[in-house]
Amino acid sequence: MMNERLHLFDDHRNVITPEMKKREQAIIEGLIQNSKCGNRSVSLLDMHLGRYTYHLSAHKKRLKHAVIDINVIDNWKYANLLCPKEDQYRLAESEILFYKRLMSLPAEQCKQLVMINIRRLKNKNNNSDLYLFRCNVVACDENGTPWLLLVETLLLPHFKAKEFVPLRQYFLLDEKGYDIIQRYEEDKIDTLTDKECEVLRLKYYFDMTTEEIASLLNKSVPTIKSHMQQAMEKLYAPSLQMACVMAKLMRRYE
Repeated sequence: MMNERLHLFDDHRNVITPEMKKREQAIIEGLIQNSKCGNRSVSLLDMHLGRYTYHLSAHKKRLKHAVIDINVIDNWKYANLLCPKEDQYRLAESEILFYKRLMSLPAEQCKQLVMINIRRLKNKNNNSDLYLFRCNVVACDENGTPWLLLVETLLLPHFKAKEFVPLRQYFLLDEKGYDIIQRYEEDKIDTLTDKECEVLRLKYYFDMTTEEIASLLNKSVPTIKSHMQQAMEKLYAPSLQMACVMAKLMRRYE
């Protein structure tokens, strides 16, 4: 079921209807209103477009530089730049496992799945602060496929970054969003083959077309497309771009 739902992104990634935009705007207005009485940063990740479409930072005066620039088309792949390099593998792994669990759930339960993790972000003093990140789906498209992902960020001022212990949890809330009804053990990520890694690497660093990659590797275009599709399925990435970035953060190009 999860692979069938993942393939829905192929046809609908760039089809954002007027009704969907109205729903997105209503969500944004609610986030703006709620931000007036809290100290949290909020972002909306459009999983069809593979980019953040909204970001409101409550911590921009503290951070070394902006986490997300919504004016940048491919801003999603820059979202982890403030994290120490040694953390990026774990963060990419966390996101892949979240998408994997998300795609395995019935459509009616997508909005009940929550992921929380602790991240280190660089501050203006070139040190790091600890932040709690909470992610959950707030809107699905007409097919029941997860569409808008809300990312909430809270500063943990009483914890020291040098005492950082990686933490991530996945759980399912009840329909009202109050009580945890199920916790998930961590899944495993399917290993990419060398051929899949090579195809993603060429796409990531050189932005080569499928035909160019096929010619360079002396393979057929259908074979290259198959490698791309299999890599996307293993990484539970709704787009090839996202799969390329995930593989980079997982250090598969080194």
